[in-house]
Amino acid sequence: NRRAANNELLNTALLDDDAADYVSTTTTTSQSLQQQMVNKNPPYIPTDLDAYSPIEDVPESGPQPLTALNDSASYFNDSLLNINTPTKPRSYVTWTPRRAQLYMQDKFQAGSVKGSIFTLVICIVGAGALSVPWAFRVSGLLLGSFLLMLAAGFTFLSLHFLVYASLYISERPSYRNLSLKAGGKCLANYTSLNLMCNLFGTTVSYLVACGGILDLVYEVVSGRDESIYRYLVFGVAAFVVFPLSLMRSMNSLRYGSLIGITCSAFLCLSVIINYFRLCDDNTVFNGEDIERHTCFWKRNFSLSQDDLFKFTPNGFLSSFPIFVFAYSCQPNVLPIYVELQRRSVRRMHKVIRRSLYFAVALYVFVGIFGFVTFLDGTCGNILSNDYKQHPEILISAVSICISCMFTLPMCVYCFRENLTVFMVKKEQVDWIPHTLITAVMVAVCAVIAAYVSGLNVVLGFLGSTTNPSVAYFLPNLFFIRLVPKERAPKRWWTALISMVVLIGLSAACFLFQIYALIDPSVNPATTCAS
Repeated sequence: NRRAANNELLNTALLDDDAADYVSTTTTTSQSLQQQMVNKNPPYIPTDLDAYSPIEDVPESGPQPLTALNDSASYFNDSLLNINTPTKPRSYVTWTPRRAQLYMQDKFQAGSVKGSIFTLVICIVGAGALSVPWAFRVSGLLLGSFLLMLAAGFTFLSLHFLVYASLYISERPSYRNLSLKAGGKCLANYTSLNLMCNLFGTTVSYLVACGGILDLVYEVVSGRDESIYRYLVFGVAAFVVFPLSLMRSMNSLRYGSLIGITCSAFLCLSVIINYFRLCDDNTVFNGEDIERHTCFWKRNFSLSQDDLFKFTPNGFLSSFPIFVFAYSCQPNVLPIYVELQRRSVRRMHKVIRRSLYFAVALYVFVGIFGFVTFLDGTCGNILSNDYKQHPEILISAVSICISCMFTLPMCVYCFRENLTVFMVKKEQVDWIPHTLITAVMVAVCAVIAAYVSGLNVVLGFLGSTTNPSVAYFLPNLFFIRLVPKERAPKRWWTALISMVVLIGLSAACFLFQIYALIDPSVNPATTCAS
């Protein structure tokens, strides 16, 4: 033992001597190099970088530019100082199909900000865009634009409250875990049931939209008056929605989200183009010659006061639920937030803001140009209007169906997750129950959608019942109950006031929807230029 201890002390001393010699040599060399650079003309001024990297002799002609990299070279190169300065990867310099694929994989990787933005946008934009022009019809351009912006502001606040409240729980962020922390088991059960009802109704409305649009396309293309609406609903549910809904991660749908956003943008572009074609066509209302001048670049352009601002109780209570439903995405936000890379509130706010910017812009353009094209002839589904069978409208009809088809699996995903947590306290189950739950939900939704064809009626009910509770009441309640008032007093009062206002408006809209079922004559704008 004594001999081993002596050997260890000897080795330590030798190492210390070697280290001292190395430090002395390195210091001398560095000082010598710096002295040589100072003696140059012009003199070289040492910086902090000299302590971390050796300094090479700089030619008097000045620093050389960055050079291109070979395939075998590193992605870091600098001919002035070897300080690992990053340069642009060569794989993206020349655009080829292979490098385009690499670029897409890099930008839309699982949990990336761009991939999350596209996923959230496709959750927001969907069937609601088809009824926004009708909502402008019953409220006017100015009031409709104000209500659209107001709904967007309420949506941003609710998403902010939802994400911020999730910081105050130690469990995985979800509606059920937030409700358990905020109000116990009773609130958790109410949240789960309400959320599942909302997702179920949203799935039905999207199937109604897909079936109705494809049925119109079939009638135009085939020239027949017979309807195949029910066959289309069952076909879309069985062969498109069900296979896509079997995926276990929402990140698996990020490329489909890009396709869905492209389809929604094409719908917006088609509506704008056909406004310039049909704004002078006074025969779009069932072939009748109705005098109107809606081409804004002509001298005879004119809009009535009702076209600009039409405030009636019936119109307001019918249009506001549609604007509320148009931004329905709250159930999908937390799964996106959980899968976000380097998860933080700041990065999630970037996703929310950019998604809402795109959705607001699309809704404004579709709503204004769709309404101004037909005015009092605007239908509850803008694609049901008489667009003179223009091919781009048919293509946009098919494209918006594709957009809805990529949104439906996200609704099924959230429904299945909430159902399994509610029933068996598990977020994911084995493949057999996973498949059975998906099949049963898709089948029931398809049966209901097959016997319902009024899209604006379905959206009106959702926008006045389950949607305000899930999208605005519960996120605000979570924020009020979980976040201490002294931490964010202004936001705390904002959450309370907005929650009370939306509860009152939703209750009034719901009572009107029930009364409209009893007395259909109170429904505004029942005729259209179909």
